[in-house]
Amino acid sequence: MRGQTRRFQAGWTLLELWVALFIVGVLLSVAMPGWQQVSARWRQSASLPAVEAMLQQARQQALLRNLRLSLCPVVSPGDQQCAPRNQGVDQWLLLDERDQVLARFGQGHYPVRMTRSRIQMPPPWGQNLGASVLVCTGFSARPPIALVVSANGRVRRAANPSNLSCGE
Repeated sequence: MRGQTRRFQAGWTLLELWVALFIVGVLLSVAMPGWQQVSARWRQSASLPAVEAMLQQARQQALLRNLRLSLCPVVSPGDQQCAPRNQGVDQWLLLDERDQVLARFGQGHYPVRMTRSRIQMPPPWGQNLGASVLVCTGFSARPPIALVVSANGRVRRAANPSNLSCGE
């Protein structure tokens, strides 16, 4: 026995692997809620400018064509009909005065709530009753921001002025 040297084996024991996996699991369970909140905040930050840009593009098309155009949500990508007012969808149609589809906007992000079933985008001297669009992201730590379409078709951000709700 004196002449023999003890040989060390390279690698990990099963117990060491289990302890390491347990520690990783605990760390992930602690970090996951915070990560989900940060991720939801990023999605909310990205979705609002996308919907705002879509509304501004619809207004520009109305001004360029000198027509009254309507922007309305649809339930699924292939639909040709507008959805009910608070369906909570994220696909949009740009329609002319005869309800012909001029463009399709697919946000693919979040449902929205609206004060009207259609948003009218008139030429500069047209009449419009205005509308509010609430982007529903599911991030509850920050109140949702509404996009308000004014009587002349301009888009601005505001606190929820029309008491729209993202709840089902």
